[in-house]
Amino acid sequence: MRILLDQAVYDQRNKGNVALLQAAIARLSELWPGSTIQVLTEAPHLLKLYCPNVHPVSVHPSKDWSQKQTQIHKLHRFIPPVSWQLAFELRDEAKHRRTHFAASRFERVSPHETAVNANQQLNEGTAEQRIQAAQEIAQAEENNRDLMQAIEKADLIVATGGGYLCDADKEHTPQVFETLEMAVRLDKPAAMVGQGVGPLDDPDLRARLGKLLPKLDLILIREPKLAYPLLESLGVARERVIMTGDDAIEMAFNARSARMGDCIGVNLRAARYTQVDQKYIDKVRPALHQAARNYGATLLALPISVHPQEDDLGVIRQLLSGYDKVSIDWQRFDLPLNVIKKTALCRLVVTGSFHPAVFALAQGIPVVGLVKSIAYKNKFGALRDEFGSACQLIDLDDEYLGDKLAAAIDTAWTSARGVRPQLLQAAIRQIEWGRAGYRKLFDLVLEKKAARPNGSAAVMTMPKPAWATLE
Repeated sequence: MRILLDQAVYDQRNKGNVALLQAAIARLSELWPGSTIQVLTEAPHLLKLYCPNVHPVSVHPSKDWSQKQTQIHKLHRFIPPVSWQLAFELRDEAKHRRTHFAASRFERVSPHETAVNANQQLNEGTAEQRIQAAQEIAQAEENNRDLMQAIEKADLIVATGGGYLCDADKEHTPQVFETLEMAVRLDKPAAMVGQGVGPLDDPDLRARLGKLLPKLDLILIREPKLAYPLLESLGVARERVIMTGDDAIEMAFNARSARMGDCIGVNLRAARYTQVDQKYIDKVRPALHQAARNYGATLLALPISVHPQEDDLGVIRQLLSGYDKVSIDWQRFDLPLNVIKKTALCRLVVTGSFHPAVFALAQGIPVVGLVKSIAYKNKFGALRDEFGSACQLIDLDDEYLGDKLAAAIDTAWTSARGVRPQLLQAAIRQIEWGRAGYRKLFDLVLEKKAARPNGSAAVMTMPKPAWATLE
């Protein structure tokens, strides 16, 4: 069994996306033991750090890894993971310390955009630019064979979890759509898992998705209120959509601690799509500090993204600046499981980033969500729908933001012990939904294989759920 995974975002610099990838790999590996799993990426060494047993496939046709695969495998075989991680930390820190190291150098450019730029230079550039563009296109076509072969040889193609089916990510997701479109053309089993959907109003994006999504075998969604009607409006049959919750819930639930923490976890995502900037950092800081002082609590950093354009750690440092009891880990490439374990040290989490909330709620820890953009109001609203009132939301534009944040922290702190059982039950419910969704995918792949001419379905037994019982 060969499975190809497409993450839509390929830099491995967001631990929420990495957790979703790890969750998909774990569940698919349980369903198809011994399967070969390939993952599209632009960061093969980071991928191997987080997912050592998968095979990286370059998502950039201009980058030929055929000569580097053996080297990558040898390095990961003989170098301890902790040393591998330290090397990444030192390299990243060195880059951040360079005065000429600007975030603009790290503007997200998709493989699709790279190809478009080369073709534009070929048609409109100077003679020298046209020659260079022609060489780049020829090299890209040669190197693109690995990607095409991975798609052609795959028995199943899956787009892993994320919130990229939305207007905000239109410019960064053509590759994942191209992967799925190729799978459909080749009549391969194809699915999307762990999907957050919307807002989705862009007419061009809706037109493309309206042609693609109805042809997929299955779409697993993490919230139903917005996703069901939106996907229906794109022509997706209801029986091809299953509500599963976030795929990372099971990983966090399994890492829960029997002992209640005494820290306040903190994250705030400053990015274009969250619409959060410096003024909101300055508005949140004093209320957060005062609430923490009231309980003598340590403020514990829970960074998720380490991309220079949305560097959580830098924002968190600003939020915690001036408070005397803080815990900030210097590591940027920490494993998602370690972030989850840090979350377990918290009595509550205050966050404007999505996955610290998922990691907390799934461990029975209440959350105060800080939201501004429609996309993030929807994402956190979905968590509140599934986990209940222990997931409080505060609009960052509220004129009484300070008072409401203080009150929400008080409520979360005093109710933390009492809400734990209901939060864990909500997590269990979604874990069961998620496993049922993946079992449906398993069945669909077998049915599709059996229906093909000369197709023979192997006898496969379904594994029993491995997640722990409620404590």
